[in-house]
Amino acid sequence: MIHRIAHLSFFILLFLSRAALAQEIIDTPIVHDLTPKVYKTFTVKGRVLGMNLEFVQGVTVTNKRTSENVTTDVNGIFRITATTGDTLFFNISKYSNDTLKFRSPKENLNLVMIKRKVDSLPPGCSAGEYNRAKREDNELYRILEKDAKLEGKWKY
Repeated sequence: MIHRIAHLSFFILLFLSRAALAQEIIDTPIVHDLTPKVYKTFTVKGRVLGMNLEFVQGVTVTNKRTSENVTTDVNGIFRITATTGDTLFFNISKYSNDTLKFRSPKENLNLVMIKRKVDSLPPGCSAGEYNRAKREDNELYRILEKDAKLEGKWKY
């Protein structure tokens, strides 16, 4: 009999301790920090070139975090506000859309826009066709980037 009372007492204490813990969780206020996050912003500058290394005017550059957008001028140059880690989206009809991540205020964000083969593949193409087109796109982009540097297109 004493053994059963001891077991019963144990289970009652166990239940009460869990109930007390649950009540503590319920009574704990949820604190929301409503202070707006402050980002250190920078003016980002860059240039957009086309496949013939010409300056591309009219490219819409959008900061995905802030939704701010600007357009490149006649020299393909843009200026937009961003913070480290922001993603910039580049869009113009005759080229494939592109994105760049802003990493440092010390560097300009330059881009050569191309019409990617990957974007024109038919639905249901094979993985081999996709990978081949992706390699060709990457090689073209690499060559154009190198040529733009050699021709001094990034100096402005």
